[in-house]
Amino acid sequence: MRSVLRVCVLLLLLPLGGCGAWHYTVNAPLERYSESHGYRLANLEDDGNSDSLLVLAAFSGGGMRAAALSYGVLERLAAERITWEGRSKRLLDEIDIINAVSGGSITAAYYALHRDRIFEDFERRIVLPNLQDQLASRIISLTAIPRLLSPRYGRADMLQEFLDESLFEGRTFAELTSSRRRPFVVISATDMALGARLEFTQDYFNLICSDLDRFPVARAVAASAAVPLLLSPVTLWNYAGKCDAPTAFLEAPAAEGEIAPRQQQRRRELASYLDAQQRPFLHLLDGGLSDNIGLGAFMEAAEIHGSVDAAIEALGFRGVRKLVFIIVNAETESDRGPDLSADVPGILQVGRALGDIPINRYSYETQLRLTQSLQRWHRSQQVPPESRVDLYIINVGLQALEDPEERLTLMSLPTALQLPAESVARIRAAAARLMENSPDFRRLLSDLR
Repeated sequence: MRSVLRVCVLLLLLPLGGCGAWHYTVNAPLERYSESHGYRLANLEDDGNSDSLLVLAAFSGGGMRAAALSYGVLERLAAERITWEGRSKRLLDEIDIINAVSGGSITAAYYALHRDRIFEDFERRIVLPNLQDQLASRIISLTAIPRLLSPRYGRADMLQEFLDESLFEGRTFAELTSSRRRPFVVISATDMALGARLEFTQDYFNLICSDLDRFPVARAVAASAAVPLLLSPVTLWNYAGKCDAPTAFLEAPAAEGEIAPRQQQRRRELASYLDAQQRPFLHLLDGGLSDNIGLGAFMEAAEIHGSVDAAIEALGFRGVRKLVFIIVNAETESDRGPDLSADVPGILQVGRALGDIPINRYSYETQLRLTQSLQRWHRSQQVPPESRVDLYIINVGLQALEDPEERLTLMSLPTALQLPAESVARIRAAAARLMENSPDFRRLLSDLR
C-alpha cells in the first residue's frame, strides 16, 4: 500500500518538473570593472603575513580522504612556531595561497571562512555527520522530484544547498573579500566544453563579466566536487563584453621555448570566455578532471608570464627570500584485484580504471613537471648568493608513506563524502608524519628558528 501511495505522489508531481519553477543559483553580472573590486589576491592585506616568506599550498581532490589529509596539514602547520623577520608566529599564518580541488576545497573553503574555528568544528561538522548518506537521502526523496525534473536544476545544485545548510551557512565570496586576509583560497572546477580549469576568483570572473562577491562559496565547492554522472554540472551565465574588463594580458608577447605551445593553448582557452554569443553558458564539472592535484594554477602562472620570477612578480610579491610549496596529494591506489583472476574484468572495475588512470597519470606528470621546472629555476638564478631565493618543496602524498600496509589501506579508502572516524584519524596522523619525514620541511623549520 505504501509503495502504491509513493507512485501516486510521484505521478502527481511529475507535471511540476516541466514547468521550470525550480532554478539553480544564477551568477550575478558585474556592472562595471574595478581593479579594487572582488576576491583577488591583490585585495588581501598581509595582516602580518610577510611577502618575503612565500608559502603556496595545493590541496588535491579525493573526497573525505582529501579533506582529512589537507586538514591534517593545517593542524601540523598550526602546531609549528617559527621566527621570521623578528616576529614569532605559527607557520600556518604564513600561508599565502591555497589552490584546492574537489574534496580538498571543502577544507580550504571552511578554513578561509572560519579560520581557526576549523580546529573545533572539523570532527563535529565534517567528519561525524554522515554527509554522503544525508545528501543521498535528499536526492532520492519525493520532495526532490519536482526540482530534479526541472531543466534548470540538477543534483550538484542540491549538493550546493546541502553544503550551505551543513557547512557554509549561505556565505558568499564577499565575506572572503571583506576579510582582506590571506591565504587566498583558489577553488577550481573543470570547464566541460574545454576540459580546462576554471578558477573561482574575480580575475577569472572578469572574463565573463560576473560578480564573484555575490556568488555562494558552497556553489564553488559543489562545482569543484561535481563528479560526472553522479552529480550534474554547475552552470555559469556568461555576460562577457558588458563590464569593460581588461584582456590585454591575452595578447601580450608570446613566450619562447618549450612553454610557448602550452601558453598559447591556455590563452586560447581563456579567450573563448570573451565570446558570450558563442558561449553564453558555461558548464562545470569536478575540478579533478583537469587538475586533481591543484598544481595547475602554479604551472599556468609560470607559463602565462614566461618564468617563475615573472609569475611571482605578477602575483604581487616583492622581495621573496624563501619560496615554499606544500603539495597535498590524496591519490588512490589502482585496483589490482582483477590481476588475481583470469576472468574478464567487470564493468565496475573497468569504470574505476577509466577514472583513476588518466587522473593519477596526469597528477604525477604535473607534479613532476612543476618540481623539475622549479629546480631548474632555482639552479639558474643569476644573482649573488645572498640574494638567492631558497626553495622548499614539501610533498604530503599518501604514496610516500613508508609502511606498505598503511599506504595500501589509506590509498584504498573510497573517494566519498563520508569515511569512518577511525580512518579520518589515521589520515590526519599520516599527514603529520609525512611532513615530519619531508627533508625540505625539516630544513625549512631549521632555517626559521
